This record gives sequence, structure tokens and C-alpha cells, in this order.
Amino acid sequence: RKNPNLRIWDLYPLAMAPRADVRHQRNLTHGNDIEPLPIALAAQFPQFEAGDLIVSYATTNLIFVLDPDTLVVKWWRVGAGDLQHDVDWEPDGKITLFNNNSRRLFDLSSDIVAIDPATMELSVDVDGSEYDFFSVINGRQQLTPFDTRFVTSSTQGWAFEVNGDGDIVFSFVNNVDA
Repeated sequence: RKNPNLRIWDLYPLAMAPRADVRHQRNLTHGNDIEPLPIALAAQFPQFEAGDLIVSYATTNLIFVLDPDTLVVKWWRVGAGDLQHDVDWEPDGKITLFNNNSRRLFDLSSDIVAIDPATMELSVDVDGSEYDFFSVINGRQQLTPFDTRFVTSSTQGWAFEVNGDGDIVFSFVNNVDA
């Protein structure tokens, strides 16, 4: 109601999904992450205020920033990821997400994508095809205090950490078959 002219809520993803997933038929947005903008990072995001919320709706490939007091959407982007998870505010003024790429027909790999909210420019921080990681569902990513990126590829049961040179500096595989 606070955003009557913003048509990002009208998206219906299953009409175009080549491999429509039954579990998403009952969950047309699949909200899977919400992160407040920390006070310590607010200066890196001048168009937002500390406490603004970034929200991920995976089924519609939508991420948006919402003022929690007024409920006004301040920024949004559709299509930066496919069934994405785990959006984060980054110290360099970008927003990152785990791009599952679940509906991709070829090159089955997930990515960690960065978005500059000021320019809408996309970049790939971790290219899943280089590491052979792919998670159809879930997936997490986090910048560590050591300036490495920690990635959890849920479907594979694999957690790994990549440094700035692209080297894997930690790897753990859970090989228990449930």
C-alpha cells in the first residue's frame, strides 16, 4: 500500500520457468533473507540510512531496500540473481548475494554476485564455474574479517573460503549421504 505504483509485486515466475519447481508454486515470493544496514556501513551507502532493510525474494529474483518505518521501497533490482539467497551489505558500498542459478539450462554453477546500488552495475565476485560449485537451493556467502569470502554450497554439502587471489584457503565437504 505504501508503494502503489511499483509493479515489482506483480511478477509471476512460474510462467517463464523452464524447470518450474513445485515447492515454489505455493510460495510466490520465497522471502529468504533480510539484513539491516549497519551503522558502521551507512556512510558507504549514501542513498540509504542505517537500519534500512535489504530483502531477498528468491522466486521472483527480486531484492529491494525498504525503510522499516515508512515501508517505502527506496531501491530494487530484479534479475541480479536467479533464486538468490543471502544478500549482504559490503564495506565497499556494494550489495552481494548468492546467485543459485537454479533455472539455468546450461553451465550449472552458482555465483556470488555484487551489485553497485548507485550504478546498478553487476560483477561476479566468485564465479562458480571456476570452482565447480552449484547449489539448487539455499546457499550462503559472507565476507570474513580476513578479506576472504566464505561460501556454503548447500546442495553439495560443501563449505569453502576463497581469498582475493581466487585461491581456496579452506574447504570442508560433508560426505554423509542422508
